[in-house]
Amino acid sequence: SHTISYNTTDNPVFVTKGIDASLTTQYAGLFGDSNYIKNTFRAIWYYSIFEEVVFSALGSVGIIEGLNGQKVNIIDKYTLGGPTLRGFQIGSNYGGIGPIDNETQESLGGKYMFRGSFQLETPIPGVKQYGLLVYTFTDFGTVTDFSNSPEITDTHTIRVSVGVGVS
Repeated sequence: SHTISYNTTDNPVFVTKGIDASLTTQYAGLFGDSNYIKNTFRAIWYYSIFEEVVFSALGSVGIIEGLNGQKVNIIDKYTLGGPTLRGFQIGSNYGGIGPIDNETQESLGGKYMFRGSFQLETPIPGVKQYGLLVYTFTDFGTVTDFSNSPEITDTHTIRVSVGVGVS
């Protein structure tokens, strides 16, 4: 695999302005049972609204394709949830993100992924010196195979969450 990145952020920990973007390509096929190419692009833009209030916008898209007629293994497919889509479990059955096996109700992951996030963060008054932040966010995204099969439910639904957190 390799990653090409572009970063103009002003601080590696408490970013207040700049862009952090990357394109990662993974190739599997020299050894083992997998044979695919996977490309993921991710970019985050940070903007300081006021001195200590930072707005950020994230966008990410990805595609994985099997090579030489080989299908992509479930473990290699995209999944969303947990830190990549707050409010959803990774690989969650029943209401999870992406294609679901109708018989087992298991999440199958997807060959195509997109996600986005908007976040507003500010220091907590009175404890600014400790680096504690409160943030509000909205995350959204989907994983799909664009498949039509009686064994698989793939609704292509964009899932959305909204929340507040402390970091």
